[in-house]
Amino acid sequence: MSQVKGLLKSTSIYVILGFLPMGINFLLLPILSTELSESEYGLLALAGLFVGVITIFIGLGLEGAFSRYYFQYYKKPNLVSTLLSTLIITVLISASFFGVILHFFGDVLFKMFLSNDIFTYSDYGVFIFLTTVNTILNGLFLIYFRNEEKPLGFALTSVSFFLLSLTGILIGVLYFKQGALGSIIGRFFGSIPVTLILLFYFYSKIKTIKFEFRFLKILFHYTTPLIPYLLILYLYNNIDKIMVEKSFGENSLDYLGKYNLAFQIGTAIQVLLYSMFNSISPQVYKALESKNADSLVYSIKLLKTFHLVIIGVIVCFIASSELLFTVFIDEKFHDGIQYLGILSLIYVPQLYYVMYTIPLFYNKLTKTLPYISFVALIAGVISNLILIPIYGIIGVCIATLCTKLAQFIATYFYLKKYDQLDLGFTQMRKNHILAVTIVSVYLLLYWLFFEFSFIDNWSINYLNIIPLFVFAGLLPVLFKKEISSLPLLFKNLKN
Repeated sequence: MSQVKGLLKSTSIYVILGFLPMGINFLLLPILSTELSESEYGLLALAGLFVGVITIFIGLGLEGAFSRYYFQYYKKPNLVSTLLSTLIITVLISASFFGVILHFFGDVLFKMFLSNDIFTYSDYGVFIFLTTVNTILNGLFLIYFRNEEKPLGFALTSVSFFLLSLTGILIGVLYFKQGALGSIIGRFFGSIPVTLILLFYFYSKIKTIKFEFRFLKILFHYTTPLIPYLLILYLYNNIDKIMVEKSFGENSLDYLGKYNLAFQIGTAIQVLLYSMFNSISPQVYKALESKNADSLVYSIKLLKTFHLVIIGVIVCFIASSELLFTVFIDEKFHDGIQYLGILSLIYVPQLYYVMYTIPLFYNKLTKTLPYISFVALIAGVISNLILIPIYGIIGVCIATLCTKLAQFIATYFYLKKYDQLDLGFTQMRKNHILAVTIVSVYLLLYWLFFEFSFIDNWSINYLNIIPLFVFAGLLPVLFKKEISSLPLLFKNLKN
């Protein structure tokens, strides 16, 4: 029993701390929205796009490879050390190679792929590049601590990286008043001490650095097929921001800044969704593996209640969107209120997708993930091309929702085709339909209040809460069983 409790405790550490990088951007929203202009916030969004590309071509999927091959050699600590040494040296060599290319051709490449010439490599890219290298190296050490079952090392690394990066950004923005550039440079100077300490720690532990080509060959054999998938996944996750940057001409950075800020507020739902899901999914996998009927019923109850909680959070989030903007976000970004309602809805299909990954992973059907992501990407591109000329930035928001819907629908029909849904999930079909209907009706009412509220600003901020009470009134009728299981869910989360 003590071993189980220890495992749960350490697992909770990894789950909670895994979301700290998201927390930096979220906690900084009130400060950055005040200190940065719309275009400067758009520059930070472009910085995020650049980070994603660098991570693919420098990281090369090596973090996943390390997780995969660690357990092949974990009984031989010297081989694990050699494996990690090889990975670190490979990342540094790869970073040096691409760093030289970007030094000479960075500005040219930026002009080729970006619609505006404000965001240049010489001004912004160098520090973004170096920060990304730090992050990749830190990621390798975090995997090492997790696999070695050293939650203290994992916690110290995560918290230190989080706090120092946060401090660096605040100094750059608030003290030196350097705007977006201050945020980027501050993040770099905040992250580099952690990387240097980790490298010193690792070297002092193993005493010598080893590099073996046989490990490199094994790792590249594993990662090379993943590169196309990582590129597809990158485009899938960023197609909305890419389309905004490409579609709005001279004002693209202003639009991108407002859109990105609204999107980042919505990530609060994502953090809650994944943290709750990661806490209950082991229970579901265990039940499926044991074939125990009582355990399976228990797990399905957890999932149904989890589904209800997230739907409720989404509705409440939409209802409070104006208040969130009014209280926490500077006035110049308040146009983003109209984006947040739709962007909050993307987590409805994402919720379903996450739940349906359980039978997908359980039945070892993960090879389909690249194809599902590609289908969703195509849907995103087409919907953006159609909707942007008609609805502008609102069209981007709707297209993002379409992208997430395509991902879930593709997953659903694939699993249905191979008869892999009969894991208790069919019992949830009614709940899915009811939830989607309620959220859709709610959104309609919300927009009616938003669009046709002529009284004053007070009405825009508060009248949309009325549909929330309608939703709350329907809950006891439509989700009686799920509500009765709420104590079960919270007990599981507490454990």
